[in-house]
Amino acid sequence: DAVALANMPTAASEAAKAADVAAREAASAASSSEAINDAVEWAEANGQGELDIAEDGTITNQYGEVMVVDSSGNLAPAPRTEVVNDAIDQANAPTAASEAAKAAEVAAAEVASAASPAASSEVNDAVALANMPTAASEATKAAEIAAAEAASAASFAASSEVNDAVALANMPTAASEAAKAAEVAAAEAASAASSAAASQPEPAVLVTIELVGVSSDSDLF
Repeated sequence: DAVALANMPTAASEAAKAADVAAREAASAASSSEAINDAVEWAEANGQGELDIAEDGTITNQYGEVMVVDSSGNLAPAPRTEVVNDAIDQANAPTAASEAAKAAEVAAAEVASAASPAASSEVNDAVALANMPTAASEATKAAEIAAAEAASAASFAASSEVNDAVALANMPTAASEAAKAAEVAAAEAASAASSAAASQPEPAVLVTIELVGVSSDSDLF
């Protein structure tokens, strides 16, 4: 208990701690400020001209270039890539105008999206209304059906008449029957004559052969 009591913070000990922290921070700030001042003096003496320290701590040289601490611990102009990146970041940073433009685009897109279903619905209603049957369209369809049926009936009748005419033309008559009978009789007569000619024997032919020889005396006989 005595040790705990001895270690309990008191107003005096807390004040001493606060004073110690403040002194350290002041020393650090003084050291940092002194280091910055030394770096500024060195840069100004080595061709950077008079340097300007902004309220946010940014240091620029006489050419408007931002100064940074290089690898040697000295102030030097920031690399071009870093400057360009900073410029790009600054250019891409949202502004009141860009935010207003985005909001306007979003609002316009929402209005267009809301208007699209309504317009589509109106178009569909118009198409359905245009496709609805009317008295005139029904009368036209009926007339077309009647015309098709009439044409079909006329075609069937014409075809039937043609078939009847062909059948009538192909019907046998007395003349055609007589002609057929004459053709059959002529064919039969020709066949009979051919058979009779084939059955008669061929006439005999007398052949005389004379032999001529030579004797041992060389005389012909």
